[in-house]
Amino acid sequence: MIEDIDISKFDGIVCVGGDGMFSEVLNSVLLKAQKDKGVDSNDVYNTLTIPKIPLGIIPAGSTNAAVNCITGSSDPISATLFIIQGHYTGIDVCGVYSAGRLLRFAVTFLSYGYFGDVIRDSEKLRWMGPKRYDFSGFKNILRRKLYEGELQLLVDVPTDSTSWRDDRCLDNCLTCWETANALRQPKDEQTSAKKIKWMSVRGQFIAVNAAVMSCTCCMSSEGISPSQHLGNGY
Repeated sequence: MIEDIDISKFDGIVCVGGDGMFSEVLNSVLLKAQKDKGVDSNDVYNTLTIPKIPLGIIPAGSTNAAVNCITGSSDPISATLFIIQGHYTGIDVCGVYSAGRLLRFAVTFLSYGYFGDVIRDSEKLRWMGPKRYDFSGFKNILRRKLYEGELQLLVDVPTDSTSWRDDRCLDNCLTCWETANALRQPKDEQTSAKKIKWMSVRGQFIAVNAAVMSCTCCMSSEGISPSQHLGNGY
């Protein structure tokens, strides 16, 4: 629906729900921004247009990982007050592409294997409420299904393999600020200082995971990736 209406006359869009609801709204807003600017979102090499309209989340889901990471709480009243007061922050968004087309945008967590199986299985058990995740998770652990394949990553060459442990994303995060500032520079200057290389891993995997934010929630106080940042470009 968002893709078919003029949202420029609105100050913002607020969704009430969980991570799934926020993902649906985010995807619609991002796709509309590309469509309005004539950007082909299916081309992985295109620089996407950043939407100008802010999004707000009032948590009403099972885990509420997105709002927990952004505000530090999953309390709906606190989230509402943040929105009313106009607080905002930039967050990383990743795209999932296959066979030359965009499948989805994501801002929390991507997984192939175990966690994907849990989500797919739990959809059939919505009548159980939030407990469906515990049940599906336990059932899939017992199955211990393995996926064989090769994973290729383009990674930064780390200067200190332990430095990330103490680099947590907090209020007024310097790492996220530096990334946002770098994005204002010409594109060639953004990448010239980075040392990158391809890394390949082949074998059997229980799960292949990618966290776009730390994903702190009621089920994991530290999150699945405690040192992940909201807006550091990874």
